[in-house]
Amino acid sequence: MPVVKLVNFCIGGASHVDIACDPKLVKLVTSLTRLPVCVSSVDPPTFLAAVEAGASMVEIGNYDSFYDAGIVFSPEQILYLRVETRRILLLVTLSVTVPYTLSLPDQVIIPTHLIKFKIRF
Repeated sequence: MPVVKLVNFCIGGASHVDIACDPKLVKLVTSLTRLPVCVSSVDPPTFLAAVEAGASMVEIGNYDSFYDAGIVFSPEQILYLRVETRRILLLVTLSVTVPYTLSLPDQVIIPTHLIKFKIRF
């Protein structure tokens, strides 16, 4: 489904639009809606260009594309991504997805640390 159709379909009752971290895609989506745009990535330096293009929030996530390659992010890696993202974008809303592939004790580590920094998960 083309992006324009998908965005128009989704904004019927949406609170925001969550898309890949691509500045061109951000510009397209922000030209179609006034809803806040959230971009997802596991590469903190890519967030800056997307925010400059109009994204209003960022999410550390979209791990699914790595699972087929056998790549699983550890709690330490995810928390490091948080530090790097905050270093680059101090004031932008940040959300962190907790991967379901982690053990339950490892899943608990992430929000426990994020709460200290008032990060949504």
